[in-house]
Amino acid sequence: MGGSLGLALRALGVRVIGLDLDPAALAAAGARGAIDKGTRDPRDLSAADLVILCVPPQEITPTAEKTIPFLQSGCLLTEVGSVKAPIALAIERLLPPSLRFLGMHPMCGNEGRGIESARADLFEGAPLVLTPSSRTDPSALRDLQELGHLLRMRVLQLTPEEHDRQVAAVSHLVYLLSIALTRTAPGTECAGPAFRDATRVALSPTALWRQILSLNRDNVRMTIERLHHELERISSLDERQLEQALEEARTLRQVQGEQRGWGSSSPPGGTSG
Repeated sequence: MGGSLGLALRALGVRVIGLDLDPAALAAAGARGAIDKGTRDPRDLSAADLVILCVPPQEITPTAEKTIPFLQSGCLLTEVGSVKAPIALAIERLLPPSLRFLGMHPMCGNEGRGIESARADLFEGAPLVLTPSSRTDPSALRDLQELGHLLRMRVLQLTPEEHDRQVAAVSHLVYLLSIALTRTAPGTECAGPAFRDATRVALSPTALWRQILSLNRDNVRMTIERLHHELERISSLDERQLEQALEEARTLRQVQGEQRGWGSSSPPGGTSG
């Protein structure tokens, strides 16, 4: 995510400084053209107008704590973590009045990791969820809205708590389903695109997902319970009721696709295998 942001922002003419403790990572980012300068010293961010923390969820708050003392007055601090409520609470407790903070979550990515998987066009057309709280400076919201529009993203706002409830269903549960399908398939000789696509995110870095699922544990557990209830309900339907439930879901998915511009990967009435 950090590498893709660097590529996209530099393409817009923004000067990008990359901060990382790993010299090899900085060299690779420089070679890819994702940063103008690499550094291991947070003091090199003292003139930055915007600082984006692109680190695993459990490292966001410690990284913010190490970085905040060196940021200039008025600087906007943000992060791209997949869980918001506990992180926002922790960072707002650290934040001095001279700085601004607002979390954001670009809902895009791939199962790759590192600068090798970075893409300048990763963000185009994707949702950018901004998660203001009662303490958010209105100028921070305006600035990140502008950033989202420059990246050609679809910008929306949710409270940190509502964000965590929604992503538990549309992201975190999807990962767990991918894991469950991968583990329970009796064989893959007959597998086609449906199984391939449904299990793609099982390839994502496991250490990252362990942190995400731990931070959003309560919301994920409630989402799993709702899914379990729905699966049990569907399995108990007679043929007429089952067809009705399937058609209701099909119609709902068509509406969702039209609203979000998802399109369809298979023709009407067909199957994806």
